[in-house]
Amino acid sequence: MPGLLNQQIRPPVQPQAQQQRQAQGQQPSPEQQDQHKILVSGAIRLMHGKARDDIIKSLGAGDPVQTVANEAVKIIERLEHEATQAGNPVDPRVLLGGAQEIIENVIELGVTAGAIEQMGDSQKIEVAKYAAGLYMQNAQQSGKVSQQDMQALAGGA
Repeated sequence: MPGLLNQQIRPPVQPQAQQQRQAQGQQPSPEQQDQHKILVSGAIRLMHGKARDDIIKSLGAGDPVQTVANEAVKIIERLEHEATQAGNPVDPRVLLGGAQEIIENVIELGVTAGAIEQMGDSQKIEVAKYAAGLYMQNAQQSGKVSQQDMQALAGGA
């Protein structure tokens, strides 16, 4: 993509969960680390590529918690689909860790572009909850996850 290499891209934010795992000695496997890098770099590529203006426009068009979650889920689902189509499905633990980092980067893009205000920790938690619910709803509707699996994840089975 012309101009993409000329754009200044900040390094991704390291989520607290990853920092805690490192502190506790629970390191992801080398394959999970590779998948994580690919997932997050793919998200950054999308956010700073052709989709950038559309993402920024969407972020400024409603409730920031919902718009950030919606954009993060769109990015995650697109990358997950691309990986699956290429025969490299993403480990669910990688998706979880990557999702938080992608949310942080979507927030940063929106704040930098002036589309949203900086979010505090409580708002970021709300974004993560909303994004998780949206992702699971989409997964159920697409047939990736059954109703029984949803209940088990929710602790209802």
